[in-house]
Amino acid sequence: MKNAILFALIFPIAVSCSRISLDFSGIGWPEGEEGRHSIRSTDSAVFQGKDMPIKYQTFLRSGDAITGGVYGQVLSRTGQPVRNVFRSLGVNDGPLAGVSNFNDFTTMLERDGNLFVVQHFESVPGAVYITSVKRDEEGKLIPLSTRNLDFAEQGGVYSPCAGSITPWGSHIGSEEYEPNAGMRDTLGRIDARYNAMAGFFSGDASRTDVLRNMNPYLYGWTPEVILLDGSGKTETRKRYALGRFSHEIAVVMPDRRTVYMSDDGKHGTLFLFVADKPGDLTAGTLYAARWNQRKAYVLRESSVIADLQWVSLGHATEAQIESVLKNDIVPGAAGPSGPLFQDLFEAVAPVNNACPEGFTAVDAGTSNTSAPDSKLECLKLKSGEFKGVPVSVLASRLESRRYAVMLGATAEFNKKEGVAYDDVRNRLYFAVSRIEKAMQPEKGKGIAADHIRLTANRCGAVFAADLKADTSINSDYVIGELYPLVLGRPLPESQVADRKTDLCDPDRMAEPDNIAFLPGSDLLFIAEDADDGHSLNFLWSYNVRTGNFRRLLHGPRGAEITSPSWIRLGDGSLYFFATVMHPYRDIEADGGPGRRAVTTEERRATTGYFGPFR
Repeated sequence: MKNAILFALIFPIAVSCSRISLDFSGIGWPEGEEGRHSIRSTDSAVFQGKDMPIKYQTFLRSGDAITGGVYGQVLSRTGQPVRNVFRSLGVNDGPLAGVSNFNDFTTMLERDGNLFVVQHFESVPGAVYITSVKRDEEGKLIPLSTRNLDFAEQGGVYSPCAGSITPWGSHIGSEEYEPNAGMRDTLGRIDARYNAMAGFFSGDASRTDVLRNMNPYLYGWTPEVILLDGSGKTETRKRYALGRFSHEIAVVMPDRRTVYMSDDGKHGTLFLFVADKPGDLTAGTLYAARWNQRKAYVLRESSVIADLQWVSLGHATEAQIESVLKNDIVPGAAGPSGPLFQDLFEAVAPVNNACPEGFTAVDAGTSNTSAPDSKLECLKLKSGEFKGVPVSVLASRLESRRYAVMLGATAEFNKKEGVAYDDVRNRLYFAVSRIEKAMQPEKGKGIAADHIRLTANRCGAVFAADLKADTSINSDYVIGELYPLVLGRPLPESQVADRKTDLCDPDRMAEPDNIAFLPGSDLLFIAEDADDGHSLNFLWSYNVRTGNFRRLLHGPRGAEITSPSWIRLGDGSLYFFATVMHPYRDIEADGGPGRRAVTTEERRATTGYFGPFR
């Protein structure tokens, strides 16, 4: 996710919901330049057959000082504001020092009648804040106090992106764009994003001396936040058994065992985890999808395009992975004691786009120091154990995407983003922002596999799959056939020849990112993250029964829509959270040609909501 307005659509999906009828009034495109500098939203809805006015209300903005802390301030291991945070307001001194304006996924948890909002800040180092809340007589949410959640026992949190609520009521998050451990150099450096994680230990993200002693395998996991009591006491964990990759979102199915996980990037994989026990993510079997295409190239809505085959990466426990990483939580002077890339794989450079005998050709969007400029990796899994854990188990969880490709799974999804479960139809949806690059035919281009072969669509798609039982996986919620539910629609070249943006149909979604389904309804919510499809990102409601679109929200220039989420409280009230994330990103302070100047104050993110619906 790049420039974001965030919606939190949260719903414990294990709870059976009665049918919900909801429709919103739509909004149009703003008129004139000034209309692109504000948040605009729908102002009315029909809920359960009754008209109701609705109003976008601010909950908190990044940088707000309230009891307990400064909202969104990125803190070091010792609790001090971090300087030079990767993805932030860029302020190092004063009240906004170290404040992230990348407010991302939001949940609201309820325990013993008390409410707590949990929110990600998608920076590096990252932050997750928990805020205690009260409601007034009209249902307005009033923040009382806030604090940064402590991930020190996991080495900090890294680029926390989207998330969901589990059926047992915990907050489950993500760490996006995992560091490429294969490119770690002798000084411990990988790239600007990962290098900034040093700030969690040093207090300054521009310092690189700490990197030599850090282990990149600490980052790229699924964090879980468990609310322990009504006082707001929490437990934070990283669920190592679910694998390490570019986690966008994890969604737990109603059986409390099956988990779908989206792998964001230019060479993503779709992962499936089946836990040994319901409600316990500490042990289970991890699978990766292999795309078996039925039809050639052209996508048509509701027409099956492929079957998914699930490749087992094997069983693992959280304890196994934690045992080899725990000593690197605080970097030691002697360097990492846990496994590094070279402890898992032998790697050599390809010759003429081919690998030597005994090595597997891997095209997973990654490279390594044996051939840093090569798209193709030649890898061989090492044998034996590392500190008592089989190397195959470590590879399956520390290098889940690479290992999945070695076993025949598909890593060709481009910007595969949000995942949502439709309880009415027992169906799963997932979004692909742009159908291009590895999703297009690539035979003969020196790549290891070419499973996905589709005609390009810069405007993206939302795919659907009806779930079914699969005894071989021991789950009742398994994807088989896959088809596009709705496609973005590129405008004819004759209409856009002189444009750099607004290249997609303005009356339907373009470049979808996070999605969410309102349980018990017909409504899928689609949030945009457009490069050039639309010049403003919108949140849409899409009726999966009628096919009708409604625009619901946009923010200022540079703001993306992310992580839609509904929250249902114990008294039946519904809230729809939304956050305007990093407005004016990539826009210069002077505004650029023909645009007014932009202040630091305007770049602060806003977390807000609609509701209550009751």
